[in-house]
Parts: sequence; structure tokens; C-alpha cells
Amino acid sequence: MKLKSIALFIFISFIWLNCSANQLLHEPKSNLSYIVKEASSPSNLLILIHGYGSNETDLFSFVNRFPQTTVICVRGPITRSANSYAWYDIAFKPDGNHGRNLNQALQSETMLLQFIEVMKEKYNTEKTIVGGFSQGAIMSAQIALSHPKAIDGIICLSGMLLSENTKANESGAEQYKSIKAFYGHGILDQVLTIDRGRRCSATIRKSGIQLTHKEYPIKHQISGQELKDIELWYKTNFLAAH
Repeated sequence: MKLKSIALFIFISFIWLNCSANQLLHEPKSNLSYIVKEASSPSNLLILIHGYGSNETDLFSFVNRFPQTTVICVRGPITRSANSYAWYDIAFKPDGNHGRNLNQALQSETMLLQFIEVMKEKYNTEKTIVGGFSQGAIMSAQIALSHPKAIDGIICLSGMLLSENTKANESGAEQYKSIKAFYGHGILDQVLTIDRGRRCSATIRKSGIQLTHKEYPIKHQISGQELKDIELWYKTNFLAAH
């Protein structure tokens, strides 16, 4: 009976530890919620931003691809439905020129910048990288182009510019040169077309950010090859010295 009790205790502890690892936390300054996988001796902090209608668990399956890194997946502030969140609302149109609520997007940008600031202070790592898919990629590019001092790298997957007027701050060109970016996009993407992705990528490159651009024979998704390319890029640019 005693052995069974010990085994039950171990089993319950195992379940609790796994659940607590994905525990939803709240950051009061930005008013954003997140889950985190903390590294024992992290060199870097990676903040992942989900796409429209998704949630913080969407990109969490990728955390093990980033060694020596504390990875945070943050939830969008706009609730669409159960387990469905966004960074701004979208008015979908048949021609693909979807309307975007820019006021909401800029509010989310401010919240994300506050969140990044708090997490950088909390974890005190060497480098801070933000990244995301679709709407998350749009927000990542927006942060890099508008606030280059806030981050050291970005990972943009299947995104675009937030608006046609989004561009780098020309008065601070030197700030962009230390940032490293990975941009990936599917050439068969029908949600955010490849031409929009290329414009976003070109704007990132023009800013002076060190850009790696990759295209894949896929739709609006993330492929296995893309993940391998991201891993190699990340290890080369952020872990090579360790």
C-alpha cells in the first residue's frame, strides 16, 4: 500500500510539473498573458507572437528548437472566441485587400513593447528576439522597424507590413545594423500573398537590418524545412559564440 502511495505521489507530481510549465501567467504593466519555458542558463530571450484567431499555445511546440533560450509565448489582447485571440481586428474582403484596425494594432504594439521591457528586465539575458507567424510576424516587423532599440533579432513567418506607410526611421539608421532577421514565406500563400511578404522583407533589408530571406513551396503555414532553416539561422547568429 505504501509503495502504491509513493507511486501515486510521483505520478501526480509529474502531472503537476508538466501543467505548471504551461501555466498562464499575467504581466500587469502591459496587461498581457503568457506562458513560458525557462532555460536553466539562458543566453537569450525569445518572445513568440501568435497569429490572428490563434493563442499562446500555437507556437509553444517549437520551444525546444531554441536551446539556451527562455521562450515566452504571449496571448493577444483581443478575444474573438474561446481560445481565439488577436492583436487587431480584420475586416475580410473578397479581393484580399482586408481592412486592418490600425488603432488596435498600435495599441497592441505599445503593449508588446511594455511586455518586452519587463521580460528583458526579469530575465536579464544577452539578446532579445521577437518572432511570430502571420499577424504575429506583422507585429514583429512593426516593432523592429519602429523601435529597433527594443530587440536584437526578429523571426517573421508569412507576414507583411502593418501598413503601406510602415518604414524604418531614417534618422536612426545605425540602430538597425545590429539587428538580425529571418524572413520566411510560402510562395503559394493565398492568405498573405508572397508579393506582400517580399515587400515586407525588402523594407526590413532597406532599413539596414541583417536579413536572411527564404521562400518555400507551401501555403499559409510553416514547413519542416522552414523550421530547420530557422534553427540553423538562430544557432549561427545567437548561439555561435557560446
